[in-house]
Amino acid sequence: MKDWKPTTEEVEKSLMTYYNDDFYHKYRDEATTLQYLYQTYRGNHHQNQVHVKVAVLDDFFGYHLSHSYQLSQHIVSMNIDERLKQGDVCVVNDICNVLYPVDKEERNRLYSFATRYCNQHEAQRFPIYDSYSETCMAEYLIEDLHGQREGTSIKPEDMKDYAVFCHVVKLFLEHYNLKCGFRGLSHYFFVRCEEKKRKQ
Repeated sequence: MKDWKPTTEEVEKSLMTYYNDDFYHKYRDEATTLQYLYQTYRGNHHQNQVHVKVAVLDDFFGYHLSHSYQLSQHIVSMNIDERLKQGDVCVVNDICNVLYPVDKEERNRLYSFATRYCNQHEAQRFPIYDSYSETCMAEYLIEDLHGQREGTSIKPEDMKDYAVFCHVVKLFLEHYNLKCGFRGLSHYFFVRCEEKKRKQ
């Protein structure tokens, strides 16, 4: 059962915790490093630059992707820069459609990676799918949205389709009238889940 109800005040409190609590110092430093890296290597058409971005993101978030070099080649081949600027959510699924073999567990990690990779380029166009957002969005779908919106049934597992996930995130922001943006929402979910674990 969901034991929380997001409000503007609740989100702001969590973001203050994220930006001020020493527990999150490492994550803030990593976020600053990623911001610098992705601004320095803004494009996605040079293999070595994309490989660095892939490798650092993989390392910071522990995705343990087994083919980072091939993945960077795949990203370069797709010519995604303009699509990222336009907020084309199909980019995420296209990044996941790699030609080399991956098992189900790694495909899930690749999906999360792809959403974060796109978010690093266009934070207000691509929400991040990870274990924190998965947990919070699933609770929201089941208990607040009751799986229904405009006559359409949405199940937690449907969010593995990125277009559906984006739709649910936008519904969440509208439902609670939150103005924190996608990255702020990601920080909020992260802090909420981590603080819950710290209190246990």
